[in-house]
Amino acid sequence: MKEVVIRFTGRLFVAILIGAGALFILLFLMSYLFTFEGLAYEDDLVGGYRVQAVDTRKDAAIYRENQVVPPMVFAYGWNDDFILAKRHPSLDGWKPNLYVTHWYLIEVHTAKVHGPLTEQQSTELRRELGTLAELTFTKTIRPD
Repeated sequence: MKEVVIRFTGRLFVAILIGAGALFILLFLMSYLFTFEGLAYEDDLVGGYRVQAVDTRKDAAIYRENQVVPPMVFAYGWNDDFILAKRHPSLDGWKPNLYVTHWYLIEVHTAKVHGPLTEQQSTELRRELGTLAELTFTKTIRPD
């Protein structure tokens, strides 16, 4: 009889441990699922392009199927033919260098990406492509 009680107690202990572990995993997964609030920033542009930031607005980048302008995009504008964007590159992969600005010009119909450019190079290219007057920055992204 004593052996039966010991086996029963051992099995009960294992069952309680397994149940507690399963409950912990279930609660962890539920807390993760219900705390997801969506993207930090999203804006659909033209030609399948979009500006998107996953965790924080500092992650804002321009995508089509893949990333075409890396973070931190902080200003952009577009028309049916072109997308113009400005970004600050990162110092260490995480923190943006706010003292440096790269300019990008995307030709929507050919998917050609010009950049990183200086402001002067961007102005010259926009003049050459005939978009200087009409293409301006219409949206800005302020970091969190």
